[in-house]
Amino acid sequence: MGSFSKTRAADISLIDNVEPIRVMNISPRSTNYVNFPEIYESVVAAAAAINAAGGIGGRPILTEWGNESADRHAVEACAKKAVKEGFTAVVGNYIGFDNASYDILRENNIPSIAPIGLTAPDFIDPAAYPLISIALVGFLGVGYQIKQDGHQSVAVIGYEGPSSQKSLKYFVAGIESWGVKLARFIPLQPGAEDISTQVKAALDSGASAICSIAGANDVCRLIRGVRGSGSNVPYYNTAIAVLPAIDTLGEAGNELTLISTFPAPGSPESKDYMTEWEKFAAPNMVRSDFTVNAWLGMHLLANVASKLKVVDGKSIQDVLNHSTEITFSFLKGYQPNGVPPIKEFPRLKRIRIYANRVRNGKLAESLYPRGANPVSPKFRL
Repeated sequence: MGSFSKTRAADISLIDNVEPIRVMNISPRSTNYVNFPEIYESVVAAAAAINAAGGIGGRPILTEWGNESADRHAVEACAKKAVKEGFTAVVGNYIGFDNASYDILRENNIPSIAPIGLTAPDFIDPAAYPLISIALVGFLGVGYQIKQDGHQSVAVIGYEGPSSQKSLKYFVAGIESWGVKLARFIPLQPGAEDISTQVKAALDSGASAICSIAGANDVCRLIRGVRGSGSNVPYYNTAIAVLPAIDTLGEAGNELTLISTFPAPGSPESKDYMTEWEKFAAPNMVRSDFTVNAWLGMHLLANVASKLKVVDGKSIQDVLNHSTEITFSFLKGYQPNGVPPIKEFPRLKRIRIYANRVRNGKLAESLYPRGANPVSPKFRL
């Protein structure tokens, strides 16, 4: 079942007996597949900043983490705990199972703000308020960039876990919409000691590019393995899958292309969240699309709740359902429920990708400083 941890997000000079606003994040940690502890760390950092500024109407935010555990039953346990203990919202969730939490959240008026966007309910459930689908848009962006660079086929090395298979589905739909073919999918066990079989299979596939759907350490090992073989085949990945271990790449990472769905940390557009992270986030917190998404989700929650006399899940949903536009930070013009059903995704004009080449273990050349729209009119799921 799920494991949990509680954090008083900041030491703040608020009245001690004021009831806190409780927020949960459900994301994977210590699983056999992908793990993103930085998502919750970003939730905590944003809550600390909000609390330091006086909280929400004088009330502090109290955050709690529940482990997605790559287990549907663990997710359900987290959602039930949120109901039982009176949580106001869940923010920044990374859940790889359809409807594992939404039936419970919806029936109890708990909004899911800024879910990562791995499953259809993240787009269409009445309780879901996505900012953007990082998983879907990120992999659409990889396909877009592979096409822009003139390649016709790609080999993918990846895990076979539930969230990884969702990502593969999006990736294939994205590249095919741009006329790029999947040459081969090559399974990889998380943390496998020997990756030479996967590297050889990718190089023997005849693909003109390679991508990985795996955790950061494994992705970086694969990149080093490909370069160590003497091959210069172009390598593409979402930034999320590389940034946590990018400093391990050295020269092997040169000319790697990384795709992100928010302006990369350190860019001029990232000033708002980078300034806050420098003050409130743990020094070693991974900066990625997932952490930006969670940070924005927390500020959206605070932005809405600060306007309410009674702060509860239903009141927050009422605002999100009926407001035409909420503007804050660099997320200008966010329209609640502005993300269309997943099959109509080409209608979403707001989405942008940002692409960077890597040199000497760092993000270097920015290919689209103002972002690019990676959605082909031919995209279908």
